[in-house]
Amino acid sequence: MNPPFDQEGRGTQSPDARRRDAHVAASGLLKSWTASALALLAPGGRLAFIHRADALAEVFDVLSDGFGGVRIWPLYPSESAPASRILVSARRGSRGPLSVQHGLILHQADGKWTPRADAILRGKAELAP
Repeated sequence: MNPPFDQEGRGTQSPDARRRDAHVAASGLLKSWTASALALLAPGGRLAFIHRADALAEVFDVLSDGFGGVRIWPLYPSESAPASRILVSARRGSRGPLSVQHGLILHQADGKWTPRADAILRGKAELAP
C-alpha cells in the first residue's frame, strides 16, 4: 500500500483538495490503514508499504499489534544522502524478528536511476528474494 505520508503543515502542499488528501496524512492515518490491512489479511498474509524514513518509530508502533517478521529496506535518493524513504514488509500474526535489509540507492550522480533501481522498476529484478 502507499498511504499518504507527508505531514500536515510540512512542506508545500497542493491547493487541489484531492491531491492534498492523496499525499498528506492526518494524525493517526497510518494506524487506521494498518488496522484495515490486519482485518483483511489472512493469518501469515503480508503487508507491504512505503513511508518516510523519519517515521520509523510510528511504523514500529502501528505494526506492534498484530504484525511481526518486519523487514525494512532503506531507500537512498543518492549514494551520499541519508535514506529518505523506507519500504516495509510485515506478516500478520508472525513472531519473526525485525530485520533491516540491504538498502537501495535510487539515483546516480547524474540524476539517472542506478542500474539496480532501473532493473527493479522495469520488472527485471526484485528488491528481495
